[in-house]
Amino acid sequence: MRVKPRMMGLTTRELNSLQQGEIDHFFELGQKWDLSSMLSKGGSVIFPHTLISTCGDQVAAAVTGCLDSGKKRIIVIGVLHSLNHQHIIDARLRLRSGEDVSNEPCRGIFGPMFSGQESVWQEEYSLEGFRFLWDYEIKRRGLKNPPELIIAYPCLSASQPWNLKGIDLLKAHLPGSLVIATTDFCHHGAAYTHLPASPMLPISPEAEKFSMDAIEMGLEIMGRQSHTDFGKYCRTHGCDGYDVIDVLMYLLGPLKSKILDSRLVDTSYLYEGDPTPSWVAASLIKLTPFSVVN
Repeated sequence: MRVKPRMMGLTTRELNSLQQGEIDHFFELGQKWDLSSMLSKGGSVIFPHTLISTCGDQVAAAVTGCLDSGKKRIIVIGVLHSLNHQHIIDARLRLRSGEDVSNEPCRGIFGPMFSGQESVWQEEYSLEGFRFLWDYEIKRRGLKNPPELIIAYPCLSASQPWNLKGIDLLKAHLPGSLVIATTDFCHHGAAYTHLPASPMLPISPEAEKFSMDAIEMGLEIMGRQSHTDFGKYCRTHGCDGYDVIDVLMYLLGPLKSKILDSRLVDTSYLYEGDPTPSWVAASLIKLTPFSVVN
């Protein structure tokens, strides 16, 4: 199933069309989730990357939490969809079929701080909304020395993030840093033909329960730090955070999780023929060290 139009272009157009009042409203709504204290104590947050009009308040809460945490460096782990890079798509299919992908040139961590294959990550959209709201809030606050922002897009972690190209460089920046990530844990419906066949649920209370159960399953696996089981989970439940969560688990270790908010977003119009039902669960999730009392 081919995406129409390209999500990157759609995301950019949507961001450019936002009015100041709309953006401010995202931050106003996001105030109901105060993440700063938890983040300052070594916690993390996972935020969604659907269109900003559907989850802007969730993303704004992550931005505010980071800026209010007192941390001087923020590591943000993004999903590398690479919709226009067939070699990455093919490599992921080989991984899914059980082949060894350890020597694939596209295996590693990409981003402005990491060398090589700039075209791969420069076209990625999963952190466009976050970066847009980040820049907006820094300007609105008049911050002259904002926290350093390190963007990292892992690819083909293959349940072994410890030997990814670029992981040592990322680890070197870990002391004193705050680490957050974007992932959409549950995709469902006719557009997602790579998922196992199952009854297709339209957006409804039943679908909401289905998605919450799926997300909770993923978080339980994260809690016990099983990289292999999380890879299997992603392949069966439509989670796009295989590489992201692999790296997050490796960097931060076991964390308690709590879903702060989750909503179903219709995605059928992003695909040729508008296949329905098709939706994604946009979720805001906090992750807390076991030593921190909520």
